[in-house]
Amino acid sequence: EKADMDAALDLMPNLDGPQTKEGNLDTSVVLGDSEDDEELAAVIAKQGEVIIVRSGQGLRNITRTGAVVAFRNGARGVLIAWKENIGVIHMASGGSVAIGECMQACGEFMVTFASREMCGRILDPLGQPLDEGPAAPESSPVRPTFQSAKDMTDRDRAYRPLFTGVQSIDFAVPVGRGQTMLFQGTDKKMDREHLWPDLMCVKAGPKSAKDSAVTVCVCETVADAVHMQDQMKERGALDRCVMFVPTSPDPGAVVIAMNAAMAFCEQICAEGGEAAVIMDLEPMHRVWNMLASAAGEERDADALGLADPEETWTEMDGTILTESISERRKFWFALISRAVNSNSEAGGSVSI
Repeated sequence: EKADMDAALDLMPNLDGPQTKEGNLDTSVVLGDSEDDEELAAVIAKQGEVIIVRSGQGLRNITRTGAVVAFRNGARGVLIAWKENIGVIHMASGGSVAIGECMQACGEFMVTFASREMCGRILDPLGQPLDEGPAAPESSPVRPTFQSAKDMTDRDRAYRPLFTGVQSIDFAVPVGRGQTMLFQGTDKKMDREHLWPDLMCVKAGPKSAKDSAVTVCVCETVADAVHMQDQMKERGALDRCVMFVPTSPDPGAVVIAMNAAMAFCEQICAEGGEAAVIMDLEPMHRVWNMLASAAGEERDADALGLADPEETWTEMDGTILTESISERRKFWFALISRAVNSNSEAGGSVSI
């Protein structure tokens, strides 16, 4: 709900965009009333709730992901990713924009309430309950939904096993705390029905604090989340599980829910807990394909997509890569690199 998002955003400082001396967003610069000849940021394509935009005044490609974006007609959205000067925004449900419409970064970032007291509950990407239980406590910690991954100096290199209880995983492909493990199944429905509940019952390791483990999953619908909730209740694991549900089946909405789940787990980790996230990465593939296709069409329109163009090489984390591969890695690593085995005094971990 827009009102809920507004209430959450009020808790965040103004971190993006030019500001006046009073600390408010300087709309004369953001909206393009300055003397700069740069074109305004504008919508160039739409696919469902996913809005493809071109960088410009109001929303430049240096704007951080997670930024809340306001369109001229009042609709709002959240910035998901950039590729070159093309960006992807998920528009809030019920909004509508036209091709060519301008927008601006509001100077706020999407946040997620992340309270351990919400364990056993079904939550939306803002961390607000979707079931019939009480609302999140007003004192709940608030974390940015889209957060940069921790630096290597903040990671513990010591291997700590994450025992899933699924023998075919623990013996064949053991998972470590703070790692990312991809399971490529053959039947999505069967995996969600049988494998996911097993993984949701992961317990804390022998050297972890008692009751420190929390497992979070991203379900497709509220009905799926209720079914998972019932399964966890039957297994006696509901008090250490959380189910996130996107605002719609649109891939942009699912990607936001995935990042919200990560934000929740990062708070558990900050408190010294052992958190794990279970989610389907297919929606990220769909969002990336939309973004890469739009960026390619933009290059063609600028007469840059010539036959056999000279490949551009770049450096990424000490590795020389083609620019196209580098852009794709940045997109994926923005999420999966948030897995961490923390070396802080509190300890804790986030596994994916």
